[in-house]
Amino acid sequence: MKKRIGLLGGTFDPLHFGHLQLAEIAMSQCCLDRILFIPAANPPHKTDRRIAGFQHRVNMLRLVLAHRPVLQLTTLEGDLPSPSYTIDTLACLARKCPHGGEFYFILGVDAFLEIDTWKSYRELLMRTNFIVAGRSGCSFDAFEALALSLGYVPKDGIWLYPSADMEMHYLSEATDDISSSAVREAIRRGLSLHGLVPEEVIDYIEENNLYEGLD
Repeated sequence: MKKRIGLLGGTFDPLHFGHLQLAEIAMSQCCLDRILFIPAANPPHKTDRRIAGFQHRVNMLRLVLAHRPVLQLTTLEGDLPSPSYTIDTLACLARKCPHGGEFYFILGVDAFLEIDTWKSYRELLMRTNFIVAGRSGCSFDAFEALALSLGYVPKDGIWLYPSADMEMHYLSEATDDISSSAVREAIRRGLSLHGLVPEEVIDYIEENNLYEGLD
């Protein structure tokens, strides 16, 4: 039987507890064998602000995931052409794992609601399963309407994409309402990061003066 591999991409600027909670919920509810964290080298949707360097974001992930063997890091986007598009990352993973597992791409419902703006999104629907996490402020009705319009069919608690034999899971269990932007805002205001990010990330941010000079 093929391994079920979750793919959790993102800027991780910085990694926070919401990311880890999402991974744990997806792992439990969707019976995943492991999850790959995939930091974006140069994300196309983050052109409105300066982000921490790729290596810094990789280092923070590596520190936190070191003691979580089922949560693994891949830096493959650092070797791909810029900007980092999900469809290209997925193709690269498929080449690296020709006899590998079934991929389950994990994202928030807010991102899923904009999937028709992604590069080659129709091809993406044909090539991977999805795990969509509920978010405060994003209704299930909006998710359902988009899923139906894309061709998904609800059956036995999951959504099927019949033309490609792919599936989509909707996670209604919410994670803590934490975002990387909220973490950076706390840094800007000089507030404590405890409860927002792991201790390893706090130490790394302080040691490397990351996000210094935020205005």
